[in-house]
Amino acid sequence: MRVLPLLFGFLLAIPAFAQTHTFASGLALTLPEDWTGDEAVDESQLPRSASYRFENTNAESRLRGTVLHIERLTGLNPVMQERFSQGRVPFGYHGARPVAALGSVPYTGAVGFQTEQPGRTGVVYFVTQGSVYWTVQIEAPAAVFAAQQEALLDLARTVRFPTGS
Repeated sequence: MRVLPLLFGFLLAIPAFAQTHTFASGLALTLPEDWTGDEAVDESQLPRSASYRFENTNAESRLRGTVLHIERLTGLNPVMQERFSQGRVPFGYHGARPVAALGSVPYTGAVGFQTEQPGRTGVVYFVTQGSVYWTVQIEAPAAVFAAQQEALLDLARTVRFPTGS
């Protein structure tokens, strides 16, 4: 009988990631349980491109004000492929500017940058999966970003790209 209280306590300690989304492109991600707000998904240009945007408007959430924006592209010419691998492209930043390269990123072979724009701080990752190029941007109010960096990294880790893309 002592096992049940321990099991219950363990389950409460696990972060709640309850909202799993899977899309036609094969992209999958899981938003925190307390994430509510606007979602905008545009896969009308598949297989060429797609855009996914999720904004957390829940004032009670520790990630309040956070925006997750993912873009998918194909068909980049060799020059743009090279620039993409360095994060030197005109997309993916959504108005933010890169301020520092990230030493470690949650995606194999990706490059990442910390970003800023007035009142907001974030990260952007540039991920190459075969002939498909993904950008993952997560930004939040500066105070939320400073206090919740590990939770934001956990959010990034829930983004799953299709295999074989």
